[in-house]
Amino acid sequence: LSHAPHFFAVEEPVMFRLDNEHEIVVDVSAKSNIERVLKVKPRATVYLSKNDVALLKDGEMFRLKDLVSVVKEGNTLHVVDEFSPKMKKVNWVSQGKEVSFVYVKPLFVDGRFNVNSKEYKPALVEQLVFEKKVDVVQFERLGFYKRLDDEHFVKTHGSSMFGMTMCTMMTPCIFDMPIKNRSDN
Repeated sequence: LSHAPHFFAVEEPVMFRLDNEHEIVVDVSAKSNIERVLKVKPRATVYLSKNDVALLKDGEMFRLKDLVSVVKEGNTLHVVDEFSPKMKKVNWVSQGKEVSFVYVKPLFVDGRFNVNSKEYKPALVEQLVFEKKVDVVQFERLGFYKRLDDEHFVKTHGSSMFGMTMCTMMTPCIFDMPIKNRSDN
């Protein structure tokens, strides 16, 4: 897993406008375990996760991870030429693909089958994930995910019930069975 390629993703994406004047290009291949260049066009739309946005205040300066420092003003992110190692770092995605993150919960609760054993959250992931055709990725600041298909990624490492190996092994059988056909016993 330490060699899994790193990408950005945001859960429950919230849209912002970045007020950059010029295209921003940053090569992050060395720390991504894969050839990866971040490119953001002038006045681009960027997405942050709902959870990160809830922690940010208007006028607050923070860093779009591996890109630039910004100040939030409503739904606009103003690029600033400042940096502090103590600055909050926030994941972002500019051009991405909408997917669902799947979280596996215990299959049995009090000896009964848990019909809510999986939870889906909307997410936006970097388009490069699909171009590189990788099966297991590390979404930075979120953890390791296994790609089930082009629309679903299941959290593997650190999930509430399964470790990486168990979840990866069981993923096909858990997710191939529709919930309505499972027994409640």
